[in-house]
Amino acid sequence: MLIVEGNEIYSTENYSGAAEKYRAAAEVDPANGEAHSRLGTALRQLGLYKEALESSKRAVPLTPDGPERAIIFDNMGVCESNLGHPVTAVLYSGIALKFQPKNARIRVHRGISYEKAGQYDRAHTDALMALKFRPGYPPALRLKLRLELSGHVTPLG
Repeated sequence: MLIVEGNEIYSTENYSGAAEKYRAAAEVDPANGEAHSRLGTALRQLGLYKEALESSKRAVPLTPDGPERAIIFDNMGVCESNLGHPVTAVLYSGIALKFQPKNARIRVHRGISYEKAGQYDRAHTDALMALKFRPGYPPALRLKLRLELSGHVTPLG
């Protein structure tokens, strides 16, 4: 019930309120991977990257392989990237993509981490792949254009 309440609150972009519900759910049932995963996502939205990373790491062994694991590893990648660890972020995003290889959002997140790591061609490839899977996707378009306008990559066609 706490997770459902947290989801409703999260949908209104009240990430702090959602985090409270998810934290309570994790306290009631420490073995609930979904509670830890969702808490990690809410904390990331609040910019609390270290806490979000810890919560997401707790969720990994409690969550079976599948789409939810992709969310957890993607969240970990975003946190690491924002903490200034783009190489680790790329690794986590790569794991997420093993579960959802056509997920444009994860591709963009990894592309941003590649960009931060100075691997511009790989970042550009991820932006292009994201656009292949989700044409017109604004974050992918922004990444692609930023890379092309920077002169780090050559625009295609």
